[in-house]
Amino acid sequence: MAYKNGNYIAFVGCGTTDVIKNDRGLFEIVKIWGEEKGFKFINSHDKTYQVKDTSSRETLYSRLRERLNDSKNIVLLVSEKTRKYCSEILEYELNYAISNHLPVIVVFQGYNTIKVANYQYKNLLPKVLEDNLNNTPTLFVPFKKKALKRALDEKFDIHNSKLENTIYTYRETESWD
Repeated sequence: MAYKNGNYIAFVGCGTTDVIKNDRGLFEIVKIWGEEKGFKFINSHDKTYQVKDTSSRETLYSRLRERLNDSKNIVLLVSEKTRKYCSEILEYELNYAISNHLPVIVVFQGYNTIKVANYQYKNLLPKVLEDNLNNTPTLFVPFKKKALKRALDEKFDIHNSKLENTIYTYRETESWD
């Protein structure tokens, strides 16, 4: 059995470098944060060989499964693009994570705090995650370094007292700046 210590980062990639259609920039920022002292972040994507654009679909999915199997959670980077440009690959990653009971940390761009998990946030999610929120431990946090650091440092699961309909938020936090 694999040692599950990684953080699997998922985002809209769409097989394109067009920043209008993808969130690769958010991923690059998280990688920079992860290099800072005191920021516990083990990038599951670094645990296996990279997949080339010319790789077969099965090779790609095999590598994704290997990375997810070595992960203790999945961090989904969400922007206004996520639902609109959600790809088959992102849906595959989320379906696999959900079916393997990985907690999901959803990081929303453009918010300072998230205290209530309402429709405003749920409507930004890929449909596969929105449809599975009732059975997937999920934490909603804003795209702020301190919020993500706290989320990665804490373990949350279905027995945590902060749980409300399987969705967590940090209600007591007034600011992450």
